[in-house]
Amino acid sequence: MKSLSCFALCLALLLTLSWAKGPAFPLPPDTRPPGCKEHQVEDPAGRDFEDLKASIIIPYRQEKLEHIRGSLDSILYYTPRKYIREIIFVSDGNGRDTVYLNEIREMAPKLISVMVFPQVGLIEAKMRAVAGVSSNASVLLFLEPHVRVNRQWIQPLLRRIREYPKASTRRPSRCPCST
Repeated sequence: MKSLSCFALCLALLLTLSWAKGPAFPLPPDTRPPGCKEHQVEDPAGRDFEDLKASIIIPYRQEKLEHIRGSLDSILYYTPRKYIREIIFVSDGNGRDTVYLNEIREMAPKLISVMVFPQVGLIEAKMRAVAGVSSNASVLLFLEPHVRVNRQWIQPLLRRIREYPKASTRRPSRCPCST
């Protein structure tokens, strides 16, 4: 347990120092509905979602490195670290010029792993990644390699999982901060 807290502290310090100058990507506009900016998404169980750790799986094929980097930058910038167990990039049959193995690992070496498969197709690549997920993760999130997450993006998803633990989640149709 002591090594885990030391790891968490070192990771937080590393990420804080890397963001001291601000993000390396243009900040997107705040697209949350009016009224949500002033509210925090509450955990119905009162635990601040700390028991829900997400493994984020990002499959990619022939994607530009700048898109992958922008996705990861926004995830790291807008996601509280306490909710992320790991980020897994899954290369589905990329050639040497588009696998970016070392480049992706260098972005956050203690948080990211890269799985490289021959081209097996999107669903099979995702299923293989699921098999490699940490046993400490309680939530699986699949993202695209060219996504930019925004402010408080993960908390509404975790809230839906808390409220409906046996259902898949989707984007809420109403303001996620309302009860």
